[in-house]
Amino acid sequence: MSRSIRDLRELICISRLSFIDESADEGLGIGSASSTPPLTPRHSSPDSGTAVVTPPPYHLPKPPPLPPVKRTVKLDDVLAFVDTPLLSEWLDECNEKVDDMVEWIRDNFVHFAHFWLTDFPDNKKVEIMRLEVGIVSDSMRLLFKSGLQHGKLSGSDIGKIMEATLKEYPKILLSSQFSFIFLDYLNTLTSGRTDEYRKLLSDVTITTKVRTHAQAALGLRAYTIVNVWFAVVSFFRQITSYEPQKLIDSKNALPLFVQRAFYSINLGFIDVIHYLITTKKINIKVLDNSGRSLAFIAAMKGQTDILRLLLKFNCNINIASKSGNTPLHAAVTAGSEKIVRILCKQPNIEINARNKECGNCTPLHSAVLQGHEEIVKMLIKYGADKSLKANGQTPLELANDLDHSHLIKVLKSN
Repeated sequence: MSRSIRDLRELICISRLSFIDESADEGLGIGSASSTPPLTPRHSSPDSGTAVVTPPPYHLPKPPPLPPVKRTVKLDDVLAFVDTPLLSEWLDECNEKVDDMVEWIRDNFVHFAHFWLTDFPDNKKVEIMRLEVGIVSDSMRLLFKSGLQHGKLSGSDIGKIMEATLKEYPKILLSSQFSFIFLDYLNTLTSGRTDEYRKLLSDVTITTKVRTHAQAALGLRAYTIVNVWFAVVSFFRQITSYEPQKLIDSKNALPLFVQRAFYSINLGFIDVIHYLITTKKINIKVLDNSGRSLAFIAAMKGQTDILRLLLKFNCNINIASKSGNTPLHAAVTAGSEKIVRILCKQPNIEINARNKECGNCTPLHSAVLQGHEEIVKMLIKYGADKSLKANGQTPLELANDLDHSHLIKVLKSN
């Protein structure tokens, strides 16, 4: 196997493809929704450990016809001029860029996503995408230099290649949904060599009967996607003053996106939380290692806007953590009047939730313990039961023990 074919196969899943003999009427639909059965493995690649297909020297058995592929184009006359050794070198570089993004984005995704969703204006997103796609398009001319120099190809042919390999541009990549789409692709590129990763890098709209042309088309797709996304991430890394930190714990049992969600709440990045929930990267019901919900952390950190967002997604505001506290307990303890008011106004709030790990302490007991007069008044206003006992004491008895004279008056008068 040549070096170029091997590298292409390592970067993208070439085994997805099915080939047909020269007499077939249908071409090879790359990126089709369904594919024909894979060829029989002949041997194992020594450097990848995966099954590699070695075609026989003559015609391959004709597989069942592929389903129709919409908007595919035949570009065999153009792909015949691709500089395969040069493309192979570029794909080596792509592998390095992907590895670099995987390493960096793991700890820095939350900050990048916040920049991309909020700090970077939409018109600037359009500008940078046009710039980077243009740079890749210009570089494509080097891959087809021979055909261009001899007059066999023209600039329009390069344009057709770009349209087929980056079919999302411009309609999708410059749309109003582009911000989320960019992050989705970035997550896929940095997720490891998963099925979604291979699908992304092999989603081209080219029909061909020639094996080497199919490999080249997939290579061009990978080169284009990786370079555009890497360039945008690099731009952020160059202009930001943010210092990368080790934020994600590889030993943490929580899934990566869940860790990112809780970290986003700590930072107050409502845009990132909205993205993670809307795109179903996380479930609204997720808990951290201490059994705390997203609403609990938002309440504890005083993140009013994020809490309101979570409420719109119907989060459960009464889930107790392993410590026995509910989000209302957490908000009371933190002394956040705004959060307490938001929670108390919810029709399903358990205002008298009892912490079984702490002597059946209610939010009102917690407010008395902390000496928060306004919160005590608020809880009573919204129906807190003053007669409930925690460790044998009512809130009034607790206030007496703590000599909270300002609270004694409130508890007696209401």
